[in-house]
Amino acid sequence: MFDGQFYPYQPLQFMDGLLSPIMGVGSPMTVSFLASAVVTTTTVTIPATAAAGDIAFLIDAIIDGTITSVRPSGWTNIDEVAVTGQGSNSIRMICSYKILGSGDPGSSVTGMASANPARKTMLVFRGSRAITSCVPATPVSSQTNNVAGNPSALTIAASAGNAPSVSIASWRSSSTITGRVFSPASDAEVANGTTMYTAYKSYDSSPLDTALTMTAGTGTKIQEGFYAVLS
Repeated sequence: MFDGQFYPYQPLQFMDGLLSPIMGVGSPMTVSFLASAVVTTTTVTIPATAAAGDIAFLIDAIIDGTITSVRPSGWTNIDEVAVTGQGSNSIRMICSYKILGSGDPGSSVTGMASANPARKTMLVFRGSRAITSCVPATPVSSQTNNVAGNPSALTIAASAGNAPSVSIASWRSSSTITGRVFSPASDAEVANGTTMYTAYKSYDSSPLDTALTMTAGTGTKIQEGFYAVLS
């Protein structure tokens, strides 16, 4: 364009080069697992490796006779499920999330208390850029207080949602959990003793539905699952 004219489809030109697009702008976000925290107490610490713009999911699952529902301040509820069991074997499970700010990594989060181990599992995920939005889909859950029964099978219908997303399932029982299914296979599973397990899978494209089942000994049992679309 040395003659001062612009022609159709002509790239803009400076002295000795062409304008190039800024790399990464407009590219789809990807999400990956960062860290987990597992406790048997009322409080749990957000992993210090987390940073502002990460997202943390907390699964707080308590077994006791009487359980007071507590969702941590500043956290958004995804699901709360309860089942009354025999004696002190009632279970309450609360799933919530928080998009972390600069002061959150390394800080303590207070949840439900119990005379028994107050099991809590936290999962932290990081995006290829800061996460600003989380839209959880309708969660699914099943439970039983049958001495010998197991919760009915569930499906996390993540194929109905967009990517990136994460699918998360958690199992809690008053007895040892002897089997659980997360299919297609999870990215990983986090154990909290032998009576609580949490599994997850992240999708950067084409999320799939997840089938869930649970097998445990006698006692009260809960299984719960959800997916969340992140942006």
